[in-house]
Amino acid sequence: MEPFDALSLCAEVTIAILGFSGIVVIFGGYSDDPVRRSLFHTLFRGTLIPLAIIAIASVLDAAALERSLIWRICSALHITALGTILFVNTRLALRQGYTPFLGQRLTTIGAFSVLGLSIWNVVSHHSFWPVLTVVWWAIAVSLFAFVGLIFSTDADQSNATADSA
Repeated sequence: MEPFDALSLCAEVTIAILGFSGIVVIFGGYSDDPVRRSLFHTLFRGTLIPLAIIAIASVLDAAALERSLIWRICSALHITALGTILFVNTRLALRQGYTPFLGQRLTTIGAFSVLGLSIWNVVSHHSFWPVLTVVWWAIAVSLFAFVGLIFSTDADQSNATADSA
């Protein structure tokens, strides 16, 4: 499979997740629940990062750059985006004394792993598969947040039903 065919498929999946999550958020109603807000932010970032990487890779390919340079640039942009998110989230968690639940801990460990993969790709490897792995990781995290939003919506609705009865 051609790299840009794979990236096109990833973009379609990402847009579908974003669309379905918009429906869940709309029908689930607005909530001040910090867990739901965190899941929504994770979902939003998890879909925007791969879409941005795919869009930039496509533009760079249209500019007829060498493929190895395209993958290095995409990995460098991923390092910048994910590094910023990890820094801000860690700083916020430390400031608030927040203890993340197991799913957040696992996604944080995975985020540091794909961050290391991107660093390795920029420094020495210069290939497509680390970029594709990063994109699929972000899609998987988005799906995790999407499922969390669905189940938190169901819990909120059942609590509201029980309160009204």
